[in-house]
Amino acid sequence: MVGTPAFLGMGRLLIVDDLFAGKRGSKAVDSDDEKVPAPSKDALGILATVAPGNALIISEPSLSSVPAAVKKIAPDIQIRSGFPPRGRELVSWVTSEATAAGSSIDDTAVTSLLNVLFPGTWQQAPSNPRYDVPPDLDRLQQEVRKLVAFAHPRSVSRDDVSAMVQSSTQDQLFPFLGALFGGHVDEAVRMLRQVLDNGDDHFRVLAQVMQQIELAAPLEAASGASPETVGRDLAVPNPKRMHAIERSSRSHPATPMLVSALQADRDQKRGRLRNAEDALLAIMLSQGSKNGTSANHQFRFPVFRYRNS
Repeated sequence: MVGTPAFLGMGRLLIVDDLFAGKRGSKAVDSDDEKVPAPSKDALGILATVAPGNALIISEPSLSSVPAAVKKIAPDIQIRSGFPPRGRELVSWVTSEATAAGSSIDDTAVTSLLNVLFPGTWQQAPSNPRYDVPPDLDRLQQEVRKLVAFAHPRSVSRDDVSAMVQSSTQDQLFPFLGALFGGHVDEAVRMLRQVLDNGDDHFRVLAQVMQQIELAAPLEAASGASPETVGRDLAVPNPKRMHAIERSSRSHPATPMLVSALQADRDQKRGRLRNAEDALLAIMLSQGSKNGTSANHQFRFPVFRYRNS
């Protein structure tokens, strides 16, 4: 389409996602699963076929830089990169939005608002960009404007956030994590369905599961060290959070889940698991089989959509 002149010469605008990243089943640069897949010849050839007057926008959220082969084929390509604000930068952004709306909001209210809307994801992005669900700035802007109107003529306070911002959808994610990492897989399955029915998405849920496994595995290996010390060594934004993970690991260690998580992540990158839902269910099913849970009885989900298997 991008190589064909548009009707009456008006020009075409095409937007393509994951053209170079090879989201499903591309060959990697080398044998290391963590390497970014090399762009295929067909993908590179598209850049040389853009007809005059047409515009091609390529969105690559999983790439931190443009592959050298792309720059070689299209030296005139325009590169735009941008990362949504996180941490202190996001707090400043919210403060600026409140000021633009004709009011103000203190830092404690901002933190409370972000914890309600984007718990566990607004401080920093996950290590794997594919599992990143950044804060929705449009939604956040609307919430700030609503709070400003509610609090007028006062400044927005933490009590205003508690009164006006709904948190039921996000709050249910943490009981699900507690059930999963506590070894209650059948209960986790039921809670997962509630989380998804309330509007959450598989990518965010999977990111939380992966993040807790990443934190629990070194915590369990660091016997004798305090959870807070391990959290600081891992550069966790809130090291005190490690105490909750440590309490969960006492009854049901998370380290055995690491193998299942790594396999699910590898299968997703290779294209055997097509999306976050399949990866999440693969981890949960592996836990169910280890605990003696009948997958056919407890897990009422669609069959995995495997490729070439």
